[in-house]
Amino acid sequence: MKIINNKNIFSLVENKKIAIIGSSPNLKNSKQGQFIDSHDIVVRFNDALIFHDKNPIDFGYNCNIWAISGWSSEYDKTLTLDKHKTYYYKRNPYILGTRPLYNNDVKHLSKGLKMNGPIFNLVNNLDCKYINTPKEIFDLSILNGHFNLSSGISTLLLLLHFKPKNISMLGFNFFNYNQPTHFWEDNFVYTKEMKENNRGHNGDFEKELITTLSDNFNIKIH
Repeated sequence: MKIINNKNIFSLVENKKIAIIGSSPNLKNSKQGQFIDSHDIVVRFNDALIFHDKNPIDFGYNCNIWAISGWSSEYDKTLTLDKHKTYYYKRNPYILGTRPLYNNDVKHLSKGLKMNGPIFNLVNNLDCKYINTPKEIFDLSILNGHFNLSSGISTLLLLLHFKPKNISMLGFNFFNYNQPTHFWEDNFVYTKEMKENNRGHNGDFEKELITTLSDNFNIKIH
């Protein structure tokens, strides 16, 4: 993979209309696909790459940036990433790592904030254009110490740095335990018990953070 520099990222993102598409079931029956595809840049996460275009009316078709944490429930079930690889060569999206490539912060590493996992192993061997998320993103003052960010929020904070025209966020339920976490699964990856015991990502804080950011940047949650 080839890590692209800030100049090239600015060229990709600056003054562009960006849609960041979460993987929750919120978009089912939404008929938002045409609106999603009207953006200059569409960002999707992890296994959504191989599922979203089965329903273009709701989820849209385009994917310009494939954001990865390295995690894959599809790999856990099938022990293969052949579908991901096929889709990558079909679309040739930019790859955005939502965790730092290099991180020696013990606090960060306690929450897995470093790129690893099966999808990263695949990407690491592709001739792809790779956008790295620096570890400083997770210690921004606006986070008030909430450094264990979801991939969606770390992606948002990174892309804001490169001055997009506006950002639309769709398909986010902020880990609402009343719905499955991912639209292609029926099991509840993020449970009420996890929320009550402060395990995993803090969806309440992340929703509050986006609300705060929207006061200063052109961000809209759909």
